[in-house]
Amino acid sequence: MNEEKAGKIQKHQTGWKKRVGLLVLLLVAAIGGFIWLTLPPREPAYQGHPLSYWLSRAAEYGPMYYDDSKDPKVIACREAIRHIGTNAIPSHLWILREKDSAFKMKVMDLIERQDFVHIPFTSIEEQKAKAQIGFYVLGDLASNAVPALIDIYAHPSSTYSKEIADSILMQLYPAPCVATPYWVPLSNRVQWYLVAGRRKVDSGAVSNALPAFSEAIKLGPTNTDAYLMRGDAKLQLQDFIGAILDFEKVMALSPSNEAAFYARGLCKYGLKDFKSAVADFTTALNLETNNVNAYNYRGLARANLRELDAALSDFNKAIELSPEESMAYRNRAQVEGLQKEFELALADASKAIKLDDHDAMAHIVRGRMKVALKDYQAALPDYDKAIELNPKDPTAYSARGLDRALMDDFDSAGTDLEKALQLDPKTATAFIARGFLKEKRGGQKDAALADFARAVELAPQIPETYGLLGLFEYKNSQWEPALANCRQALKLGALTSVSDLHSCIWLIRAQSGEEAAANQELDTYLKSLAGTKTNEWSAHTARFFTGSLSESNYLSLATTSAKRPSSVKSQVCESLYYAGMKRKLAGDKPGAVELFQKCLDTKDGNNFASMNAAIEMRALKQP
Repeated sequence: MNEEKAGKIQKHQTGWKKRVGLLVLLLVAAIGGFIWLTLPPREPAYQGHPLSYWLSRAAEYGPMYYDDSKDPKVIACREAIRHIGTNAIPSHLWILREKDSAFKMKVMDLIERQDFVHIPFTSIEEQKAKAQIGFYVLGDLASNAVPALIDIYAHPSSTYSKEIADSILMQLYPAPCVATPYWVPLSNRVQWYLVAGRRKVDSGAVSNALPAFSEAIKLGPTNTDAYLMRGDAKLQLQDFIGAILDFEKVMALSPSNEAAFYARGLCKYGLKDFKSAVADFTTALNLETNNVNAYNYRGLARANLRELDAALSDFNKAIELSPEESMAYRNRAQVEGLQKEFELALADASKAIKLDDHDAMAHIVRGRMKVALKDYQAALPDYDKAIELNPKDPTAYSARGLDRALMDDFDSAGTDLEKALQLDPKTATAFIARGFLKEKRGGQKDAALADFARAVELAPQIPETYGLLGLFEYKNSQWEPALANCRQALKLGALTSVSDLHSCIWLIRAQSGEEAAANQELDTYLKSLAGTKTNEWSAHTARFFTGSLSESNYLSLATTSAKRPSSVKSQVCESLYYAGMKRKLAGDKPGAVELFQKCLDTKDGNNFASMNAAIEMRALKQP
């Protein structure tokens, strides 16, 4: 009895196993047949991998068709897809035309429910995203697919297919085959052109965006968005005049359009019309008080107008509104540097870098503050980083070249400055630095002065260009032009080397027999000072020249009035030279030689005073 029962149980289990096995076999056969029926056309391959392999990898790395990545994996995917080229188009089009049938969806649902066989499966809709990536990477090579894409747009297998076809056609704009989107209803074409233009701007092809925005304006002449977008594209192309015309059209159509006033302010700033730029940014802020960028750029415009306190107020407000953005900290650092608050500037530049380590200009600003504090070696890593982040920016090479010249690394400095001028032959700071380098090397007086003069031509609105030219003209005994250029620098509001400029003017006039008039000119300067400025080093020097401060007190103040340890050496160097010059003018040549030697002993070789003291020593020692 027991044996009979056991046999029945065994027979039942065997039957159950056969049924399960048969079910699995049927399932596998069904899946295999389903996969065979839904396979795309035979795929092209590259380096032994089919197109789908490269598309899948590309999808993992994100939208690399907009990304100029240095990642070798991303580059490999891009190169593979472009190498396959137009052979990839049939596969992409097949995916966009296909749709998931009800039968396929049921089979996919069945696959997901069972645990016997794991089969990685994606729907056609999921695969369409990869086809889109493929078309984007192909770029202009995809133009062969335009008729098919238009057909897919008109007769889409799904809404997603239509969106992708439309997106790819926009990508190909303004190719002749898509220049007029006749497949889009006329009522929707303005928006189509605007989106196509915006995508061109986002991808960096700004010049190709202009015809799209212009076509939108033809179809919608009162569309403010079209004028704003075209103006913005012109602004990016530095067509400031053309951009202003578009922004003013927006103002005519919409007098309270904050974006138009802000954008026109950017154009005025680009044209170096800083006063008008301030007015536009102020109007924009009256319309939208929380526009952080308007505060930042109004601050920059005010800084260029030498309205430093007002500029700081704008940067402080920008930081208050957006404390996690680096731009305002970097801008505030530059103004603090102009105010000779180098420690505060260094802290702000460091804060900007902490918030955004990829801000190349913040690294340049921090490097400059370190140079101002005479920490030349420490500045180099900041300039190196700026060049790494933006190797095509001549500003970083100019700054590093000057830093190296200050450290007497003449060959490296020369290489940096030539690179800066190669990148942009109109880089005024590179000419200034190269002029300084030639002066320090010696034997290139005329070439150095030519570089300083070129800087004035390139940046006539910057007072320091005139100041440096004038100071080096004085060094080279060209007193008449030196006098004119030093005065021009002060007239324009020079903020650096102010003591040197006033001293240079006084020395030229005093040595030309006009000491009384020179004293009167300095008295006028002293009366113009207010508040703490009366205790600045330039004021002490002016009082010494006019005779209201004794030599001993002046030499003592060189040390005691210094705002920071790094200023002591330069002020001592200057005080000894200027005191030596007064002795020379008084006929005390031995006394002058004594002070000139002490000036040279400070070993502040980058100081104008030291350079001039060396010249005076040579002249006085001649028989």
